[in-house]
Amino acid sequence: MKLRNEKGKFIKTGQMKKCPSCNKEFYVKTCHFKLRKYCSMACKKNGQFKKCLVCNKEFYVKKSQLNDKKYCSAKCRRESTRNKPAWTNGLGYTTKKTYKSSRTTINGKTVLKSHLVWCSQPENLSYIPKGFVIHHIDCNAQNNSPDNLFLMEKGDHRRLHLELFKIRRVECHKIY
Repeated sequence: MKLRNEKGKFIKTGQMKKCPSCNKEFYVKTCHFKLRKYCSMACKKNGQFKKCLVCNKEFYVKKSQLNDKKYCSAKCRRESTRNKPAWTNGLGYTTKKTYKSSRTTINGKTVLKSHLVWCSQPENLSYIPKGFVIHHIDCNAQNNSPDNLFLMEKGDHRRLHLELFKIRRVECHKIY
């Protein structure tokens, strides 16, 4: 039987209980008091609460992701890498701002400087065909000399950089 107060609203007849996983107090109906141990399914599955490295907000992490999860959201994960260096050519680090400096604005359009240099050569086309990209032979985005630039199909360019990444990774893990 449900109890009502003078205004006709239902009265809660349960009790407060402490979750053994997260130590938070939660309300349990009297009829469920012996059955419910945890405040949620997340706590029942034995995960843990961690603090986000960016915003210090507490968030729940599954047991299987305890070592991997560091951020409460994708937004915080992106924020954490905003001013960190980015890997460039396997020879060292550069900041992401370096890539922004390789662009220029002409007639209100942002254009890569490497495209301008490549298109300005008399033996090349005056435009980059659709589905093609300009590859820096030495993998340095700042080196826009005409002999360092090469026109490639997008798919071939992607495969080339994948192979270069694999080679670099193997060289970094060699035991001397």
